[in-house]
Amino acid sequence: MSGSNSFDDEFAEEARRAEAEEKAKQESHKKGEGYIYEDIKWTGFSDNTPTKVLRFIGKHPDLHVGSTLPASSPVDAHVVNMSQVIGDNGRRMDMYLPIKERNPNHIIWRIIDRVNAIEWRKRPDKVDPKKINNEKVYTNELKYPDIYNIINYSGLPADNLQRKYGLVGRGWSGREILIANVIDREMAEWHATNKHTVLLAKKITVKTRADGTINEFIDKGVPSYGLNNQFNSLRKIYGDWEKYDIGFTRTGSKDNPNDIYNAGRTPEKLPSNLQKLVSFEYLTEAEQKYVGYDISKIFGVSSYTKLWNRLHLTIERIDACLGTNYAEELKNLADDEAATRGKNASVQDDVESEDSVTEEEDIFGGITETAKNLFQPEAQEQPVNASVSAPRVISRKVPTDAAMTMESMDGWKGLTDSERAGIVSATKMEGKEWKVVFNDTKQSMAACPECSTVSPVTYSSCCGCGVKFS
Repeated sequence: MSGSNSFDDEFAEEARRAEAEEKAKQESHKKGEGYIYEDIKWTGFSDNTPTKVLRFIGKHPDLHVGSTLPASSPVDAHVVNMSQVIGDNGRRMDMYLPIKERNPNHIIWRIIDRVNAIEWRKRPDKVDPKKINNEKVYTNELKYPDIYNIINYSGLPADNLQRKYGLVGRGWSGREILIANVIDREMAEWHATNKHTVLLAKKITVKTRADGTINEFIDKGVPSYGLNNQFNSLRKIYGDWEKYDIGFTRTGSKDNPNDIYNAGRTPEKLPSNLQKLVSFEYLTEAEQKYVGYDISKIFGVSSYTKLWNRLHLTIERIDACLGTNYAEELKNLADDEAATRGKNASVQDDVESEDSVTEEEDIFGGITETAKNLFQPEAQEQPVNASVSAPRVISRKVPTDAAMTMESMDGWKGLTDSERAGIVSATKMEGKEWKVVFNDTKQSMAACPECSTVSPVTYSSCCGCGVKFS
């Protein structure tokens, strides 16, 4: 009998162990198995701290100045394109795109350009009605205002102040920011204790809630527009920025928002309490050993897997309006990516904790009414769990006759030889519209006011219907 009890105890222990292991495995999948997110320490400006004394780390920063890419290391400062967008679940997500100038063919940049297609329309001059002016019109702002608003303003209503001040209000394009490893002279004790650099933020806001909880809101990086040229000029004069402290003041001025200077050469520009912190020497032996954050990894271009997981419903809606196939293309890219990177690739780039929580989100709640209602099931459908996508039918523009070729377009005969040579293929859509693929994917496009066919703005007439562009 005792032997039986021993066997039962062993079996029970094995079952408990298996249960614990399965729970741990599920938790690891939720968090991104095999991928550990780094706890980042930031330093930044506030209303009470507009000036910093910083030592920038990294000898070959990528400031996005000129066309030659520096031989940057992972810890070197980088200009990255960051946006905060509303995902399909109504929550904010950080999205990092390649610098558009370097990779305009990235699928998200092409979606943005397609939604923001323009056309030129003739309008009487307001002062002199006899005079006719050409007016630039964003076609989809008029035809599909909802998707235009999502792409350009994250679905925020026109009277929302974040359209003017917040990163989320910049839509999918976001902005270019500089991410840099620095030593903050006011944080000398922290650096010495942790033997690590910190990352520079535009603004850090600390709030204490009613329950005593302290929250820190980070506005990641500093806007690079203009600033990158200032840093480049400083390095041109004084050389390697690891050799001197830099005074950095957020002025609050619209014309010149940043004042940066060699703090060792002009310490008098600093407040008196910061002047004594300036180091006039090269990095100490201890500082040279500080660990820096891997910027290229932490702020690398968002994976196709993450984009698919978070945005495919929104992109399907865009496809339904414009007759495009971006969702299918993105799914193929995500599948290829997962096959290349292994079975865990679909998890590591889709963790909520990697996204920013800003002061604006705290006020705004992180969700827009547009986003809430974007993919609500129809009235006759039953409510669904928020974690499960509701079944839906998407009305798409589909080809009406796959056998029709580009020579079948009404506008084909009116094109010049060079314009015809620029066309790869054409597919007939509903009505008069054609979906035309061009050799040069970087050129600006505009939709025809007659048939909605998109053509390069350099073309003299519409590829689809032949109407002349003046």
